[in-house]
Amino acid sequence: GVSPQDTRLTLPGEEEILAPMLQVSPEEYGFGYVNVYDFGDLSARAMIRLCPPWESVSFGEDGRAREDYECAVVGFGRFGQAALRQLVMNGQFAGASFRATVFSPQVENEAGYLLTDSAELLKQYEIRCVAAEGRSRQFYDFVHSRLKTLKLIAVCTGSEEMDREVSDNLMLFLKRHQAEQICVVRCGRAGVRYQETVGSPIVSIPACSLAMLSSEKVDRAAILLNGIYDDSDRSDWDKWVACDPFGKMSSRASAGFAPAFLRISGSSREEVLSGEWKPDAAMLNVLGETEHKRWNAFHFAMGYRPMSREEFEENADRYRQSVAEGRTGDPRIGKNRLARTHACLIPWEGLDELSAREAAITGRQVDYKQADINNVLALPLLLREQEGEGEKQ
Repeated sequence: GVSPQDTRLTLPGEEEILAPMLQVSPEEYGFGYVNVYDFGDLSARAMIRLCPPWESVSFGEDGRAREDYECAVVGFGRFGQAALRQLVMNGQFAGASFRATVFSPQVENEAGYLLTDSAELLKQYEIRCVAAEGRSRQFYDFVHSRLKTLKLIAVCTGSEEMDREVSDNLMLFLKRHQAEQICVVRCGRAGVRYQETVGSPIVSIPACSLAMLSSEKVDRAAILLNGIYDDSDRSDWDKWVACDPFGKMSSRASAGFAPAFLRISGSSREEVLSGEWKPDAAMLNVLGETEHKRWNAFHFAMGYRPMSREEFEENADRYRQSVAEGRTGDPRIGKNRLARTHACLIPWEGLDELSAREAAITGRQVDYKQADINNVLALPLLLREQEGEGEKQ
């Protein structure tokens, strides 16, 4: 017979629900590796590969963005919500704000889970929901008023026919108003389609392809990054198999943002891979701030909220009590995964004070700014792993 460790299963569904149920463990029979995908998430991740937010923003020599990132999402079912999440997570840059406007006639009835479970998104970012569709006068009035500031419009109605109608009309509208610099990308069950200008070739990435579904291909950099976080003596693949769904999503989000650091620092992939990438302290600080903004956005999109000072002090008191009683207390007093709160969900400027406060309580030398900078410094390793990934179809 075949050992469970040598089996793989790939299926659609919700990763946080299905993966733990089907993954083999010492207590339960199952498959050696379970890869669960969501069509909306696959489509949204492919959209970022085709139209990365950092490619439509200009950056100064100091690495700070010269303008805000503003986008629009048409349709707010599974695909529209996934697109918004990915845009929030990948549209964060030091010196810039993120703005998004969602258009859907049923927005209040479609987005109850997202807007409730990830309520911090609406508190932290300028996200506006408009009850109108992408063919409406209201939508075109909005686009006309934002011709100079919009970076991207994601068309995600859930209907391939409607997506085509909306995007085709929109492309013509932008051409006639000399605003074809705005990316118009269609996201749906089949994948993503993008046309740079009217008459130019259509570039697409199918959702259900080996390049998108194979962890060994699409998650190569994420697997490496997770291996760096996990200091056990297991192989990187074994660490990935044992990683919980949230950890996998976090590593994917971090690894997927790596090319942004090239753009921000004005470096080429060849420079980084050849060892010529040596950003100075000022640039590293800006890149670290950008990474922190991205990390914050990922957590807000996953339903996290900032830990209150009161909760932090309660955790600190419990830690002190455990130590006083000779028990091993959990020194990670700034994180509560069950309540989805985290003390680091604050602006970059506040991390030094938080690091010093936590160190004074636990005795652990923590430097949260340096942790973000360390993620940036992993860029050469991540780019090396990404070499050979599936190309655009």
